[in-house]
Amino acid sequence: MQLILRNHTWGGLGSCSNRFEGTEGWVEVGDSGRIEVSDNLKSLVPKKQGTRYDPTAEHIREFISCIRSRTAPRANADVTAHTHVTSHAAWICAQLNRKLTWDPAKRMFLNDEEANRMRGRAYREPWRAEALATSM
Repeated sequence: MQLILRNHTWGGLGSCSNRFEGTEGWVEVGDSGRIEVSDNLKSLVPKKQGTRYDPTAEHIREFISCIRSRTAPRANADVTAHTHVTSHAAWICAQLNRKLTWDPAKRMFLNDEEANRMRGRAYREPWRAEALATSM
């Protein structure tokens, strides 16, 4: 799968549009609530009701529904984390101006130490990752 990250010409999809291209088609989404897909995937796109779509209101409705039903929302912690990690990986590719291969299981780039160093930064003393995890 390939992620295409753009910083302009969003095509009306909003301010944080991402396009995912794979062997079976492509999907492009943004914070406007619109979803664009390749022709073969159009039947999978949910039909919106009403004339105005508010993605924030939809997230709130789904969250409340999930509390009542005790089910996980579509944008749960795992999905959201993968989305953000993918976007950060794309930004590292853009900064280095080269193609990189990402291993989602290891959350590392394959065979690229420079890119892997950009995945995080050193903490200032006395802070450590372990200390932050136990204090939350």
